[in-house]
Amino acid sequence: MALVRKSLSPALLNGTEKGTNEMLEDNFYTVTKFTFLKERTKVDNDSGEVISINEDMICFAVKEYPNTYFWASTGLYDFLMDQLEAYENDPESIPEVEYDDTEKAYVFTVDVPVKHGGKVKLKSDASKSCNTWIINV
Repeated sequence: MALVRKSLSPALLNGTEKGTNEMLEDNFYTVTKFTFLKERTKVDNDSGEVISINEDMICFAVKEYPNTYFWASTGLYDFLMDQLEAYENDPESIPEVEYDDTEKAYVFTVDVPVKHGGKVKLKSDASKSCNTWIINV
């Protein structure tokens, strides 16, 4: 049976802790895998209610923190989305990425060093900030 199962929960989110971007600031860390989520749920800390979140997100893991996942943002999100789209369009065009059907995640076959570069204030709204990433490929 060849059912498409990509919408099932990725193993990356099961049994792992959510990390913070600040954990990735002091060195370069090797991204091992990532997964795309179109919709997910979370539990509201105050009410205990399960909330559905309908937004595109990418979470990723690094070799140095094997039991932790991180949320990609800004430039890192764009970089990982580019890899995903290239793979989806033609898997043979990007041998550096493989899809692991067991984990429901895309796996890099090469080292992809990244480092969180900190946060910068938005020019359009100084009360908001965005993450910056250094991707060394």
